[in-house]
Amino acid sequence: MEVDEGAPFFIAQEDVKDYFYRLGIDKKLGEYFALPAIEPALLREVRGDLPEELTQLMDVSGARIHPCLKVLPMGFSWAFHLAHEAHVEVARRVLSSVPVIRDRRPPPLLHAGGGGHESAMLIYADNCNHLGTCRTVVNRDQVRVREALHSYGLDTHDVVECSEIVESLGVRVNGLSGKVQASPHRDWRLDRALLACQAAPALSGKELESEVIIGHMTADIFAAWDGHALCTDACPSGYAVCESDWSPSESAEVGREDERWRFYRGPPDRPAPRAAALDTSLVFEDPLTVRPEIDGELFGDLCEDPKFPRGQEALDDTGEMACVVGQPCKVEGRHTRVGGPQHLGRSKASLQGHTETW
Repeated sequence: MEVDEGAPFFIAQEDVKDYFYRLGIDKKLGEYFALPAIEPALLREVRGDLPEELTQLMDVSGARIHPCLKVLPMGFSWAFHLAHEAHVEVARRVLSSVPVIRDRRPPPLLHAGGGGHESAMLIYADNCNHLGTCRTVVNRDQVRVREALHSYGLDTHDVVECSEIVESLGVRVNGLSGKVQASPHRDWRLDRALLACQAAPALSGKELESEVIIGHMTADIFAAWDGHALCTDACPSGYAVCESDWSPSESAEVGREDERWRFYRGPPDRPAPRAAALDTSLVFEDPLTVRPEIDGELFGDLCEDPKFPRGQEALDDTGEMACVVGQPCKVEGRHTRVGGPQHLGRSKASLQGHTETW
């Protein structure tokens, strides 16, 4: 998120009450949110009788019987996705010109100048955050989205009126200082978790990252783009870190896009893996596609997205880059002893930035 330094920044919030259980689904869609097969005899023993619909089904078919749900259940991953997209669609219909912050896409620019927006929305399933630089606009957006939700029978609660300091999902957003950081309660949990780690429990690196560290970083939405650019690259035999001096506008042009969005596996016309996984037009052809199973080698050539913005070609000039670190790595078997050249390169670039900051 980018906001002009010194500009006011306001946030309003609301949740949809009992959201998943208010989203009804028909029997055709319920097939994808079914429970394990039941024994009719056991059901008769528990209920004392059988529903007429079930009795008729047993007379014409010997197939297994699975109870299906009439609402979207929270425990199913695809239910979460559909619930999220339903919320986004309702908001989009009533606020078509207000951008929604999306994964793997550059966040909107919040400023009154050209190319910017007065407000934006951040939606996460049943939670909606209205962001903007004008209190009146943010309040208006919240009122219109709530009215649209209510028109579909989706009541809202936990309503937070427009404010410069709010908390959402364990994160505190301070519109006065521009800081986005963990809430005090989450910080307390981190302190307790690190104290527990001092006892040297059996804990993998992945568990330490996902359960303890992730979610406790700090961002500054008022921060300007830094012209000191760092570039890292690696291969199985080594890594390197280079640096260059760019203008803030050049840094912004490159930094607003993520290089990881540029490449994908498959033919040129194939969508990216996440986009393919979220393509609801195909997933309902077969219930088995709801939970794709991928095991073993990934196939398909690495292709470049032709729509990915390339930026200024002058920035690719290697003559403008100065080498900071260049180091070969000794490889033993399939992995390096020190954790991989790619990780080293990123760490060196990060360390270089922190060192100069201090």
